[in-house]
Amino acid sequence: MIDFLPHILGAIALIIWVISLQLSQKYKMLFLQLISNVLYGLQYFMLGLFSAASMNLVSIVRCYIFGIDSKKKKTTPLWLLAVFVSAILVLALMNCKTLLDFVPIIAALLFTVSSWQKSTRIICISCLIAAIFLAIYNFIVGAYINLAGNVFEISSAVIAIIRSYSKRESEVN
Repeated sequence: MIDFLPHILGAIALIIWVISLQLSQKYKMLFLQLISNVLYGLQYFMLGLFSAASMNLVSIVRCYIFGIDSKKKKTTPLWLLAVFVSAILVLALMNCKTLLDFVPIIAALLFTVSSWQKSTRIICISCLIAAIFLAIYNFIVGAYINLAGNVFEISSAVIAIIRSYSKRESEVN
């Protein structure tokens, strides 16, 4: 059972992430993404992928802070975005050994910068781009289960983007 637990956590994390993209309120979206990142982080930790787990730790803190600010209708300061981007870059420099290793870093940077934005539409568009990068990465490294998850993420992001364009701009923020 312990061998399957990381994969079960990953599947639950994926479902929560896909659901998060369908939400139009940023703080609710980020709350679900926080839960998803906790589960992904546990999955990576259990698999011994500590650099990936550390990236999820940064994402957990980011989702929490950006989500609280969004719920309070506050704008997260630019310096705080810079702190998260810097943390990702430091972790990247410590852990990346090949050019391919930078693909997940690009995705993490996209998620970070997009979640700082006010519009959930921008978040969904960035998630779509990041999921495409991660799908290519997972295909190259042979992570086919994660690739299948990326297909769900891409589909969910496309649906969310289409739905956002059918709403008024004020409903998307």
